[in-house]
Amino acid sequence: MKKGINLAKLWIKKAENDLVAAEHLLTARPHTPYDTICFHAQQCAEKYLKAFLIFHLNNIKMCFPRQICEI
Repeated sequence: MKKGINLAKLWIKKAENDLVAAEHLLTARPHTPYDTICFHAQQCAEKYLKAFLIFHLNNIKMCFPRQICEI
C-alpha cells in the first residue's frame, strides 16, 4: 500500500507542475499561448486521475504511459 501512496504522490506533484505552468502561461501578454495552456491543463487532469486510480485501486497495472492494462 505504501508503494501506491508514494506513486500517487509523485503523480500529484507532476500534475501540480503542469498546473503551475498553465497558470504562469496565462500571464503571458500580449501573445498568450492558449493551446499550450490547454495542453498543460489536460495533462494536469490526466495526472490527477492517474494518482486517484493508483491510490484507490492499488492492484492497477500500468502498461504504456497512457494505458491501464488490467484492474
